[in-house]
Amino acid sequence: MVKDYSSLFDQDDEYHQKAQQIAKKTKDIAQFLANQDLSQLKLANQNISYHEPCTLQHGQQLGGLVTSILQQLGYTPAPVKDAHLCCGSAGTYSIFQPKLSKQFRANKLKHLTTNNPEIIVTANIGCLMHLQQGTKIPVKHWVELLDT
Repeated sequence: MVKDYSSLFDQDDEYHQKAQQIAKKTKDIAQFLANQDLSQLKLANQNISYHEPCTLQHGQQLGGLVTSILQQLGYTPAPVKDAHLCCGSAGTYSIFQPKLSKQFRANKLKHLTTNNPEIIVTANIGCLMHLQQGTKIPVKHWVELLDT
C-alpha cells in the first residue's frame, strides 16, 4: 500500500510528490535482506514449506525473491503445487466468503504439507494467521528463521 500511496492523489495534489518520495524509500524486508551478507547466519536445518503470498507475487511483483533468499541460507523449500493460488486470507475472503476461504486454505495446506514439513513459512501475517488455523504444523513468518 505504501508503495502505491501516490496513486491515491491527483498529480497536482501537494501530497502526490510527498507520497512518491515515501514510496521510493519503502522496501519489503525481502528486498532489504536480498542485498545483505547473510553468510554468517547459523540456521537450523529444518524441512520447511514456503507459502508465497499474493502480496509478494502479484501486489509487489516480487515472486521468487524470498525463495531465493531461503536457498542462499541453505533451505530447500520443496516446490508447492498451485503456488500461485491464494490461501484464502486475501482481502475480505476470510470475512465475507468464509466457506470459500476455508476451501482455499484446505487446498493450500494440502499442497504445503505434501513433503511433511516441520514448519510452514510465509511472508504475510494475514496468510500466517489464516494457515495456522488449519494445521498443527507451526506456521511462522520466514524472517523468524533468521532468529534461530
